[in-house]
Amino acid sequence: MNELLILIGIIIILILVIIMFYQLTKTNKKMQQQQLMLMQKDDTISQITTILNSQNETIKLLNQQNQKSLGNDERFGERLKNMNDSVQSLLKESSLSFQKVADIANRINDINDIMINKKSRGNWGEYQLNNLLSVYAGDNQEIFETQYKLKNGYIGDVALHLPGTDKIMIIDSKFPLENYQKFIDEDTLEGERLKYEAAFRQDIKKHINDISKKYISSQTVENAVMFIPSEAIYMYICGNCANLIQYAHSKHVLITCPTTLIGVVFTLINITKDFNRSKHIKTLEKDIVAMYEDVTRLTERLDSVDQAIIRAQKLFKDVRISAEKIGKRIIKIHDGYEPETTDDSNQ
Repeated sequence: MNELLILIGIIIILILVIIMFYQLTKTNKKMQQQQLMLMQKDDTISQITTILNSQNETIKLLNQQNQKSLGNDERFGERLKNMNDSVQSLLKESSLSFQKVADIANRINDINDIMINKKSRGNWGEYQLNNLLSVYAGDNQEIFETQYKLKNGYIGDVALHLPGTDKIMIIDSKFPLENYQKFIDEDTLEGERLKYEAAFRQDIKKHINDISKKYISSQTVENAVMFIPSEAIYMYICGNCANLIQYAHSKHVLITCPTTLIGVVFTLINITKDFNRSKHIKTLEKDIVAMYEDVTRLTERLDSVDQAIIRAQKLFKDVRISAEKIGKRIIKIHDGYEPETTDDSNQ
């Protein structure tokens, strides 16, 4: 910017010099001819001087405006820098938010992949079943065992050990999701919906038959449990498939979900505790009698300690009285009084 202004000034000065040269030449010619032209020359020089002064003032004004413009440019540059920093910060936050959204989308896709694949879906059901039992029953093999192999060769997801018997109750996880999702989808046509709903009911019936066939034997009790890890599917069966509930009862299969399974586990735990208490009732009675005898002895010993404390308090009081009497006699002797004759046996 400064170089441009300097160049403009030089051009203006050159123009003025040319004009002056032209005027001087012209004036010299006229001086030879007329004296009057000399007077005009003086006027012209005066005008040129005025013009030069005006140009100088213009150049100074331009320089001042240039300085102001430079200051404005600096402030404008600072504002641009602040705006750029703000934009970079927003871009960084946007990239982080986009990354979080992408992570969530990836996790949803992973869950979707699990739900689509039958084996992965089965593993998810087993995991949820084992997790519920571990939370509410603890890692206690007296209550349950996982992946329990029966003598008929089938492996149950969980075996519940019932008190008072060597037989077990098998819990098997089933997740009939595909046809359920299809018939509850709003985009499914009515005819297709009825077809998928019938297929869903057939899936549930097949699972009931499989559990009844595999997990009810001479090694087990007369009932088995089908665990459905979806509350929505379980509620739909209870609300709309009463015939399936009745069919499961006829096959000695109890259908449960995470909520109802907790009730089954709590009931089993309480029954086990009651059974263990009943089984060891004689031992418990002996322990109670022994504790009663210990409490009686403790009470007697506390009474003895109390009597000893009372005697110690009386002895301490007597010692204190003797000490006070001796102290009084020492004070009198110290003050110059003749000590009184006392009978030490009474002190």
